[in-house]
Amino acid sequence: MLAVFTQIFPFFALIILGYLAARRKSFFESTSMNITSFVYYFALPAMLFRFSAGLKIGEAFDPIFVLTYWLSIIGVYIIIVIVARLRQMDYATATIEAQCGVFGSSGFMAIPILVGIFGDKAIAPLLMIVAVDVLFTNNLAIISMTAAQEGKLSPRAFKSIMIGLIKNPMFFSIALGLTYTALNIPKFTALDRTVEILGAAATPGALFVIGASLTQNKAANVPIAVWLSFCKLALMPLLCWLLAFHIFHIQPFEAGIMIGVAAMPTAGTVFMIANAYNVAAIRASSTIFLSTIISVITLTLVLKWIGAYVY
Repeated sequence: MLAVFTQIFPFFALIILGYLAARRKSFFESTSMNITSFVYYFALPAMLFRFSAGLKIGEAFDPIFVLTYWLSIIGVYIIIVIVARLRQMDYATATIEAQCGVFGSSGFMAIPILVGIFGDKAIAPLLMIVAVDVLFTNNLAIISMTAAQEGKLSPRAFKSIMIGLIKNPMFFSIALGLTYTALNIPKFTALDRTVEILGAAATPGALFVIGASLTQNKAANVPIAVWLSFCKLALMPLLCWLLAFHIFHIQPFEAGIMIGVAAMPTAGTVFMIANAYNVAAIRASSTIFLSTIISVITLTLVLKWIGAYVY
C-alpha cells in the first residue's frame, strides 16, 4: 500500500500545490483560467496527438472494451437517476447528479497518473475511454438537459453536440494523430520535438489547475455530495470490474486501466455543464471537491487492487 501511495503522491502533490497557489491573493482567478486554457487547447492535445500517432488503428479501437465502459456508465447513470427521482428531484437535477457519478477526469487526471505509473502500454485503453467520454458521456448530458428543460429532443441539442465535437481539442487531436499514422506520414524531427515538449507540460499543468479549481468549489449539500462521490469512486469501478472480468472477459491489463479511470474523481466539466444550464451547480461543485479529496485514499486502494492485473 505504501509503495502505491508513494507512486501516486507526486501527482496529488501537484494538485495540492495548485490549491495552495490559488489560495494566495497574488494568484488571480484569471491566472488559473489561462493555465487551464493552455492545457486544454495546447498541452493536452499535443500529448494526445503524440500518443495516438504512435498507435495502429487496430490498437485504438476495441469494440468490446468500449462497450464494457459504455455499459458501466449507463448502469451507474440509471442508478443515480432512479435514486434522484425517488427523492423527488426533477429530471434536470437528476441528470446533473448522474453526470457527477459517471463523468470522471479522464483527460486531466487519468492520463497523467495512469501513464505515469503503468507506462505507455496504458495509452491505447486510455484514449478509447477519452473518446467515449468526449463522444458519449459529455453529449449524454447535453441531450438529457435539453430534453428535460424543453420537454423534447430538439435540433438545438444535436447542433450543440456537433459544434462541441468540432471545437473539442481532445477529440480533434486523437483523430488527427490516428490519421497521421494511417497515412504513414514521415516524422519531422524538429516538429516532433516541439510537440513532445508542449505535451510534457500537460501533466503538471493539468494537475495544477485541478488543485487551483478546488478553491472555487465548496462543500455544500454534503450528504448528496458523499452519495455521488461514492458512486464515482466506488460504484463505478466496481461495475467496471464486474463487467470487464466476469461478463466480457477483457484482457487483464486493459480491464485494470479501465477500472483505474473509473475510480477517478468527478471532472470539472460537470460543473461547467451545470452552471451553463443553471441546474444543481452547487451540488456538482461539492461533489468535485469531495471526490477529489477522498480520491487520495480511494484511488490508492484501487490502484493497489488492480496492480495484480496490470503488472
